[in-house]
This record gives sequence, structure tokens and C-alpha cells, in this order.
Amino acid sequence: MNRYTNRERAAVKSVVVDLNAQYIKFIKVLFPNARIIIDRFHIVQLVGRALGNARISLMKKMNDCHCREYKILKAHWRLFHKNSADLEAARSVYLRGVSEYMTQQNALDLIVKNHPQFEKVYDAYQDVFNALKKKTGRGSLMFWKITVVRVRTHSHLHLEEEHDSCS
Repeated sequence: MNRYTNRERAAVKSVVVDLNAQYIKFIKVLFPNARIIIDRFHIVQLVGRALGNARISLMKKMNDCHCREYKILKAHWRLFHKNSADLEAARSVYLRGVSEYMTQQNALDLIVKNHPQFEKVYDAYQDVFNALKKKTGRGSLMFWKITVVRVRTHSHLHLEEEHDSCS
């Protein structure tokens, strides 16, 4: 970085980084006027991992691993990562593992209606997913951050700390 003058570095307007807090601290020193932008891939990866952790945590709390809810969480984990607008709500399909016919929306509703804490995590995931997809940006992500604070699960507190480190 010594090949760039302080004046040139001060002229940098934005820097795209991943969620590594060390990079962010380093960039704030090197480029004092730059706006730090976290790349979309790492945001999606982090919220996807947080949703998966919440799903697994919910499964571990269940006493009966033969109940429908557990089987949906275990066998149909991709359903929770799917955009809610793309869920099949009218056509029933055979759900393996659960061994019954139901719509994707019914399967999802069975979980979120009976587990409000997981519903908050799922809704936060959908908010971030849709904000990135529609490129609505900062306003939606700030709403999502407020939602994350209310959720208070380990994986989401980690996400909140990572997000805070870049502001």
C-alpha cells in the first residue's frame, strides 16, 4: 500500500470486502473516507448458515424425532432456504420422510406456526434474501438488523456483531 499516497487513498470512495472484521479495521485505516460495502455472497452465506443453525437447534430441542415437524425440518431443509414467493401453495406433493401429501406452504406453516422463535429467524432470512434480490438495500437491511436483535439466538448474535463491525 506504500505505492499509493495518502491523498490517493483518501480519494477512494468505496471498498468491497467480506465479513472479516480484521479487513474492515485495516481498510478504515488505509482508506479513511471510503464507504465499506460487504459483498452479497458473504451476506447470503452468513444468513443461510444462521438459518441452518436455528433449524438444527430447533431439531435438537425436540423430544420426538418421529414427529412430522422433526421430519420436515430434517428431510426438507431446502424448503426453508427457498424464497417464500416460490413456495408451492396449491399443489400437494408427497413429502418423503414425512410420508404424506401436503403443499410446501403447509409444511413450512406447520413449523413456523408452532415455533415462533424459529419464525422470527425465518422471517429475518426472507427479509435479507428479498432485500438483496430486489436491491432495496440499506432500509431493508436495517429493518432486518432490528429483527435480528429481537431474535437473540447465538448464530444471529454473531451475525449482528459482524454487521456492526462494518458501520
